[in-house]
Amino acid sequence: MTTFDYKTRGIMAEIGKRTGVGDLLGIKVHGFVAWGIWRSYYLSNLPTAQKKLRVMVDWSIDLFFKRDITRIRTYTEEKGLKPGLNKAEVIQ
Repeated sequence: MTTFDYKTRGIMAEIGKRTGVGDLLGIKVHGFVAWGIWRSYYLSNLPTAQKKLRVMVDWSIDLFFKRDITRIRTYTEEKGLKPGLNKAEVIQ
C-alpha cells in the first residue's frame, strides 16, 4: 500500500462585486486580479460554447446594470399558495 499525498494547485473564491481572493501554487492573489482569474478559470471549465457565451453575456450585463429586484419572488407570491396555508400545505 502507498501513502496518498495530495497537493492542491490552489484555492479561489469570489467574495463580492469584482473582488476575489486566492492562493495559486503558493502565490496569494486578491482583489480584481483574483476575480478575473477566477472568472477565466470558471469559463474555461464550462462544457459547451453555448453555455460559455450565455455566462459571458450574463456577466457582461451584470457589469453595467444593478441587480433586478423586480424578479425576486416573495413567499406570498409563490404559485399555488392560498391564504391561511402554511408552507407544508402548498398546492403544486
